[in-house]
Amino acid sequence: MFVTLPTLAISLPLGLAPALTSAGARYWSAFQLTFPHPWFIASIIEGLGDQSICLTWAVASASDVVDRVECMVRERLVGLVCMIPPQDSDTGQWSSREVASIWRARDPDDGTLAIVFRDRAGQDFAAGFRVESAEQFVDQQLIVALSQHGTKRC
Repeated sequence: MFVTLPTLAISLPLGLAPALTSAGARYWSAFQLTFPHPWFIASIIEGLGDQSICLTWAVASASDVVDRVECMVRERLVGLVCMIPPQDSDTGQWSSREVASIWRARDPDDGTLAIVFRDRAGQDFAAGFRVESAEQFVDQQLIVALSQHGTKRC
């Protein structure tokens, strides 16, 4: 989850493009993570043709990503990056993995359903409270595959 603080609230300049503002919305210069866990940056196309814009969302969990994807036209999601916390990163610092597809799959150890991400290098991983390999997960069902080419990118 993300935390915003009143001291980080900002005002946008008057006359800013209406597509970039929302009635009643509040804007923040930063947000804080409640604890270091994997989270996501999603790029979503809003609108059609020349009138479309790219919106970028910070999404708190794998299940939140899937909930949002399942409620939209799949082609609107044009980019997804998983932010990897220091304890799960090879560098000991925040790092990222670009997601190519999202799957539902069964954990072979305990039989539970999980959300599995396949990165652009073809590696499967689960991103719950920790990032773990999901190479051995079975009964995979595709939720969404992100296009590498041909779709408007942000």
